[in-house]
Amino acid sequence: MSGNRTSGSIKNMFSTGTLHRFSESRLDEQHIHTILTAPTARFIPLWKNQNLFAMNDPLQPAFLSKEETDRLLNEGAEFVFLGMLEEIPYFAFALPDTIVTEELFGDSRVFKDLRETGALLGQEEGNLLAYARAMIHWHRTHQYCGRCGNKTISIEAGHVRQCTNPACDLKHFPRTDSAIIVRITYQDRCLLVRQPIWPEGMYATVAGFLEPGESLEDAVAREVKEETGLTLTNIKYHSSQPWPFPASIMVGFTAEATSMEYTLDQREIEKACWLTRQELIEKIKDKSIRLPRPVSISYRLIDDWFRKKNKGKLSQIK
Repeated sequence: MSGNRTSGSIKNMFSTGTLHRFSESRLDEQHIHTILTAPTARFIPLWKNQNLFAMNDPLQPAFLSKEETDRLLNEGAEFVFLGMLEEIPYFAFALPDTIVTEELFGDSRVFKDLRETGALLGQEEGNLLAYARAMIHWHRTHQYCGRCGNKTISIEAGHVRQCTNPACDLKHFPRTDSAIIVRITYQDRCLLVRQPIWPEGMYATVAGFLEPGESLEDAVAREVKEETGLTLTNIKYHSSQPWPFPASIMVGFTAEATSMEYTLDQREIEKACWLTRQELIEKIKDKSIRLPRPVSISYRLIDDWFRKKNKGKLSQIK
């Protein structure tokens, strides 16, 4: 895999914060208890995989104090230690789905999908909220041991779940599913595709999950061949993005097609088009094409290609 980045543009959203995770402290139960009960500790609640925001202008993440958190939860609630940021310890926790959030927070704070709000956040906030969302989703979906079926419990400050069956005692660790995403070009054109399940008019880049026994580059070539029939050359690493929706790492690539002749797998891709930069401008303006949310690496891949001919930024197209 090429070590050269193809772009010097901004970091992908949800990645590369300066949070110190202090993984070496997770086994120290006394230390974790001390910072958990510290007056400076801040807590990130998750409800139905949504993050809490204060209804300010602009919208801002809502971090709760220990006092506020204790009023919401029963004794024995599980917390995940995320780390320290500017000497403030951050923890994540889940609220039961059955809670009526309006009764807890009124209209001053609201739970929202991070994909919708990510563009309004700074890099640090986005990274922190994405981390919290990913960890809480993992806890919610790993309540039982995959080997023996018994209950699991949270240990090591929320970063391990252990089977309660002494005969099994298996430890489960947070999982991340690897996926590739690739911007394909042919001469001055970029390939955009749409899946049947996407919102009307939305087009993006080809993506798919890594399979056992293949490299990332193998996955790029296979996914593109399966879904479009195209053969690729010059496959290069671009950048990566944590994508906790629910639990992926998106590994971005660029590649060149050997021809423009595609054959679509209609189960995966219902439409595709090769567009020049000027054609993309026209289709965005007439609203015949919608691009992915700006927080996504797919948008970043397309935007980096678009900028190379001094066409400006995609966000400037009106």
